[in-house]
Amino acid sequence: MANAKAEAFKKFIESKDSGAFGVEEVPKDELHTVLFHSRLKAGNVEYPFIVTVDDSVFVTLRVLLDRAAVTGEKRSAVLEEMNRLNHTYKSFKHYIDQGGSMVLDACLIMPEKMDGSLIYNMLTMMMEHLEHVGDGIRKAAGIKKPEGPGLSIVK
Repeated sequence: MANAKAEAFKKFIESKDSGAFGVEEVPKDELHTVLFHSRLKAGNVEYPFIVTVDDSVFVTLRVLLDRAAVTGEKRSAVLEEMNRLNHTYKSFKHYIDQGGSMVLDACLIMPEKMDGSLIYNMLTMMMEHLEHVGDGIRKAAGIKKPEGPGLSIVK
């Protein structure tokens, strides 16, 4: 693995929970991006998520809340709820992606040394956050439960 931070995170997760993550190196990527994918359980809902580690100072954590295409009247209700959450919870960014899926992001700064426990702590915070706000987001979208397994790279 050409990315030292990704290699360190891989060793960290293998020591904590071997097999909990799928690992995918992005081929021919100048930042040596590595994707670590798994699922996060919040309440009775499992959300697919990705931890993106590259040669930049940033590590991103992305949780797919639902793949349903949010359009029309529901889109404005969802955006209003997500804007409220973005204003209230500064650690997270809620948004609708280009395909209409609802997403939750967090970004950590790790300039040189990988801190796997910081990533695990943020994932725990995201899980607790979703236990608190997930139903409200889905309600705004008119969704009773997530529609499917989510991202195509989730194992």
